[in-house]
Amino acid sequence: MRVSRIIRLIVRIVLYVFTISLTIVSLLGGLSAITIITNPDNIGIPDGDITFTFNATNPADNYINVPFNFTNDGYFELSNLFVRVRLNMTYGHYSGGGPTALNVTTTRNIFDGNHTINSIPATQTINSNLEGDSSEFKNIPLPANISSVEPVIFGADIFVSASYSLNLLAFRVEILNFTITLT
Repeated sequence: MRVSRIIRLIVRIVLYVFTISLTIVSLLGGLSAITIITNPDNIGIPDGDITFTFNATNPADNYINVPFNFTNDGYFELSNLFVRVRLNMTYGHYSGGGPTALNVTTTRNIFDGNHTINSIPATQTINSNLEGDSSEFKNIPLPANISSVEPVIFGADIFVSASYSLNLLAFRVEILNFTITLT
């Protein structure tokens, strides 16, 4: 056998082993990610009661706390975990004046906060909170503009994203218009 054939054979074997190992890692990562996502106990958001205080008259009292937990039941590290909560306020108000005043419903985004966790090792659980105080509440309507007849409705849009299996797999979960009541 010539030297060139031996080198070619060694390169082929190395490439074959490399290809097989990447295939196995991808399969295990995919199966592991499926076990994490399909178990509803692994992703708890909100994990308990959301603490929410809103006062349009005194915005310094505004506060939100969203508890959450993530359990990584997989074989690999869960990385770049990003949790975002956007709070919307729907309220009625009167537009115009006099006898032609119209009752108009308006929705405003009054809070947009996020929380990032760099990594969750395999078989570990992370319990955390996304908190926001009065400095993070924006676009709050004046109390005089909020109708006393129409109910004020608060809804949260919750977004969760993360990477898995050496950042080969990424997922995003969205919970839209989750109703929140005042505490």
